[in-house]
Amino acid sequence: MLSSAQAKAVGERFAKRWFAEEVKNSEVAWDPLGGGNGPYSLSYRRYRNGVLMPMRLDITVTSSGRIMAITVRSMKDPDLPKPVLDREEAQRRAEGLTKMKAMGESFLLAERVNGVWRPLWLVNVGENGEAREAPRIDAITGERVQPDPVMEQGVPSDS
Repeated sequence: MLSSAQAKAVGERFAKRWFAEEVKNSEVAWDPLGGGNGPYSLSYRRYRNGVLMPMRLDITVTSSGRIMAITVRSMKDPDLPKPVLDREEAQRRAEGLTKMKAMGESFLLAERVNGVWRPLWLVNVGENGEAREAPRIDAITGERVQPDPVMEQGVPSDS
């Protein structure tokens, strides 16, 4: 039985060996799954100019130091226009469109809309303290948009 720090070191070595490009310039989260004695989730995410990029790397490590599962979405960070809307304006727009109250943390993420990468605000809205939906607000136009399906998002493009 490894300590949490030892199990994390196993996951980090694995990630650096097999997914060096995904790990580079990424933020790391280490979280226990279940009761806290393992397994653990090691997650890598990359941000550029405050926007969550589409790359994903998640590794599940057991308390014995075995790699149990890997989920990876390997892709180059897209070039995005600079967001115009700030968080507060995106939340106001989401509230106006849904007639519900913004709640939790809204954040910027890169997603494709009609085949073009865009910075979008993800705003959780709900009623009576319960989240009901999470509209995406284009950080340039302020419009509510529907991102392309994830499978289409991973298709390489020059855009």
